[in-house]
Amino acid sequence: MMCCSQRPEIGTIEYALSISDGNKGEILKFLNYSEDTLFQESAHYLVANMPGKGSLAGLEGYQPAWDSLYYYRTVGNDGSKAIRKFNETISFLRNSGYVTESFNYDLNSVSADFLINNTKQALSSWSRIPEKYRLNFEDFCEYVLPYRVNDEEIVGDHRSYLNNKFEWVYDRLENSVGIEEVVAEVLDSIKIRKNSPVPNKYPVTFNPTQFEILSIGRCTDMVTYAIWVFRSLGIGASADYTPQWGDHATLGHEWLVVHFPDSILIRDVDGNKDLLEEYQKVSFSKIYRKTYELNQFGLAMKLPIRRINKQYVPTYSASLEIISDYNLSENGDFSLCVFNSREVWRKVDFATIENGNISVSGIHPYCVYIVLDESQNPVTHPFEILANDSIHYYKPEGFIPHAEITRKYPIYRTAHRAFHENFTLKWNGASLIGWNHESDSVPMITFSNIYNSQPKHIKIKNNKAFRYYNIRPSESGRHFLAELRLFSKGQEVRPKITRVLSDLNDWAKQSDNLYDADPLTFVGGPNFSLVMDLGKKIPVDEIYFHIRNDDNNIRIGDSYELSVWKGSWERILVFEGTDTIINVKRIPKNGIYWLKNLTRGSEEQLFSFDEFGNQYWPQLRGQDCPINCACPGKDSLVCW
Repeated sequence: MMCCSQRPEIGTIEYALSISDGNKGEILKFLNYSEDTLFQESAHYLVANMPGKGSLAGLEGYQPAWDSLYYYRTVGNDGSKAIRKFNETISFLRNSGYVTESFNYDLNSVSADFLINNTKQALSSWSRIPEKYRLNFEDFCEYVLPYRVNDEEIVGDHRSYLNNKFEWVYDRLENSVGIEEVVAEVLDSIKIRKNSPVPNKYPVTFNPTQFEILSIGRCTDMVTYAIWVFRSLGIGASADYTPQWGDHATLGHEWLVVHFPDSILIRDVDGNKDLLEEYQKVSFSKIYRKTYELNQFGLAMKLPIRRINKQYVPTYSASLEIISDYNLSENGDFSLCVFNSREVWRKVDFATIENGNISVSGIHPYCVYIVLDESQNPVTHPFEILANDSIHYYKPEGFIPHAEITRKYPIYRTAHRAFHENFTLKWNGASLIGWNHESDSVPMITFSNIYNSQPKHIKIKNNKAFRYYNIRPSESGRHFLAELRLFSKGQEVRPKITRVLSDLNDWAKQSDNLYDADPLTFVGGPNFSLVMDLGKKIPVDEIYFHIRNDDNNIRIGDSYELSVWKGSWERILVFEGTDTIINVKRIPKNGIYWLKNLTRGSEEQLFSFDEFGNQYWPQLRGQDCPINCACPGKDSLVCW
């Protein structure tokens, strides 16, 4: 590796000084503070890469939001309401013009004393790390030394404060505690508020002081705090992120990377979850690392990032076919894009021309891409990389005689598969039990073949009359129900009392959620049980139930629009949901489709149909079928 002193930094420093305006004296004072070699090289690194770094000025205008947070927490004793009011106040202040924001560049404002203190503390804490865990100097510059992580407001001495707070880490390392265990202990000690609204309206990343006040934040806020903690100790840390999940309608995610000389640990801060194995089959669009050091790619993207292709998840390069009627220009500006339900196609990287073809790199399997030019014209067909490294293009050719549509969004997201399995598969084996006296309870039905979130109607053969009916899962864990109906001879019978039992009382109390016709409300929790009192003996011969779900199934009565991509989105069908499964005749084969609910909701993702007319999600190709089914579309998990 090249050390910081070998980089051609002098020109970049000259550039930094040339744009430091009235703050040039402070920057020079920092650069000339010490003759110590490591300090000088550290100072040169920070200044050379400082252009573009900064935060918003005018953030003091948001003080009323922080005041409201304090009021509702202390006077109202309601943490959730406090954060909701915090968000509302910030939105009001921004929309009303009360706050005047402008970007404040560090080169024009940061003090020499702040930079000197930061550098001295970084070098000191780095020297305290046992040699086998201590980064070399080049990696120290990137992952320990920087005085900021994102665009957080730099107020106070966060590095010194956090170093003192987590001083115990040095004792753990000196006592030969394994580094993975120490990282886990640090993350476990970060207090994160559970079951809380997210304060997502603040215009910049929270700094450590602000995060500790809130104890909750966006993924960026949580990762930034954790990075500050590890860097304050001299342990390398950074943030990796995907600008958009390949299987999400709009959102991306950010996670923590902890660096050691020969390895990295990747973790979600909330839950201290090891992501390395899980991320092998997750649907990413791209993965980038946030950096302090400037690089050509980051400058071109106008973001402080760099590519990290193949560092811990598989990526591929490809030379792509150009659509037949496109006239390729060598001087064109080409973008690699993924579907986004708000923007339609969202840029996640550049594409280049090589030997007359479009070339892309760092692309992931289980994701659908397209290349567009600067005028948003398609240059390629939508495509994905398959498991055998081949490229599959979605080009409508011929027709499928019959197809079924069940949803407008994947049944689950690959990063959250465990949630789907918990919410869905665990219902298999649950029972409906009837009794007049609990000691004489009689099993009525056993739930089976529950592999998706479609609502279910089940006929009951044993129609003996009971007053009480009990839904009881067969295994421990969390179980949730969104809707429930009991029927006798075709007529709904509404229980006079519905008693929900669970270890999680907040979710257990809302028994009215079962009867509100809203798929997004639910009851349940750990050790869930549901007892219904009909008031008298009634023979129940049918049950309708809907497990907790995302309300992206076909909804009866809603209006839908189905489009296929043919160089642009071409509408082929508008229909009203008359059933939860829609049958479509003669539909283009090998197309990529977009289904919109025109009545409600905005969660949508691209899908296709296999040769049998089964709807499938390319984003789920990497997932193993949990039930080893024999359905025709097993490889695409159409049964889900």
